[in-house]
Amino acid sequence: MTTILPGERVPAAHVNLKLGPGLSQITKSNSTPLDKSGKDKPYIIGTKAGELKQSANGSKWWVESNSRRVSLTTTTSACSEGRC
Repeated sequence: MTTILPGERVPAAHVNLKLGPGLSQITKSNSTPLDKSGKDKPYIIGTKAGELKQSANGSKWWVESNSRRVSLTTTTSACSEGRC
């Protein structure tokens, strides 16, 4: 199990690489190292936190996470009623 955070690089490499939710390919020329041919070398980063998953043959990669939101509501607490 590998946990990633947004912005972390992912070591995904495959001829027919398919990215799922939580991953993005970056090809900016000013921020990536050049490969031997002098071309921009793309890389994969995580766009959300979670567990990094891949298919059995390594062609599909995605991030599994629980992105439910928490709703904080104002309720009457036991302390405000003098029961704490």
